[in-house]
Amino acid sequence: ACLSVVYQNAHGLIPFSQLDRVNPSIDTTKVLEINSYLSIHKPDIFVLNETWLKKSVSDSEILPLEQYKVFRLDRSEKTHPPDPNFPKKFRRNGGGVLISIRRDIDVVSTKIDIKCDAEILGITLTFSDGRKAAFCTCYRVGTLGALNHSSVDSYLQKIRLRRGISNIFVVGDLNMPKIQWDQFHSRDNVEQLFLNTFSNLALDQLIDVPTHIKGNILDLLLTNNPGVVSDVKVDGGSQLCKSDHYSISFNIKSRVKTRPPWPLCVDTTA
Repeated sequence: ACLSVVYQNAHGLIPFSQLDRVNPSIDTTKVLEINSYLSIHKPDIFVLNETWLKKSVSDSEILPLEQYKVFRLDRSEKTHPPDPNFPKKFRRNGGGVLISIRRDIDVVSTKIDIKCDAEILGITLTFSDGRKAAFCTCYRVGTLGALNHSSVDSYLQKIRLRRGISNIFVVGDLNMPKIQWDQFHSRDNVEQLFLNTFSNLALDQLIDVPTHIKGNILDLLLTNNPGVVSDVKVDGGSQLCKSDHYSISFNIKSRVKTRPPWPLCVDTTA
């Protein structure tokens, strides 16, 4: 059995024209596209980057809560602090990440409570046999510097030290187009810092084709155990929803069972 995972940089679930509003309306067309996809394909874990959501938008406006448990991290000055080296490039609005997991699979999911000055969200997956895995998503604006790297590095280091976690998975748009993955090198200093972190944590990067319409590998899939990941696909054809990024799908090998949607009743009178 496998956990099926689908990831997408949504490039906003609210219209760009309403980014500055406290109570924006949602992009109903994009939300309908996403819900249609979920209804047909039913991935066990569904991940979004660049949600652009705000507190005024409820989870139920985005995803079917009867099927999915939702974890969200919307942009704030805490998760996306201004970079002193690029003060004019700070964007108060936008960003945001989300992880959702089906309610009918036999896996316990809990948020990883680690404070971090970056747009990174993690959950612990506890399987029926007691094994645990950390599943994270991270969105990084390309102009962020060494401070952002330090925050992400610290977060991942703390996860690695958590008792009982054997496998780590990280998927997200890290916006590092200058990396030459075949040489594991970048001419950009900050990107090279991230590569050093991946190496120190023994994280393999599994995406080797462009994930953006301009031909760059921006969205990454990292894990310390590539042997349990299979069927990695970047869908550059039929889009999950309108975006300038392609979706990524993959499976995680695990002994996962589907729970019945309601308690089974046994007729003891027969």
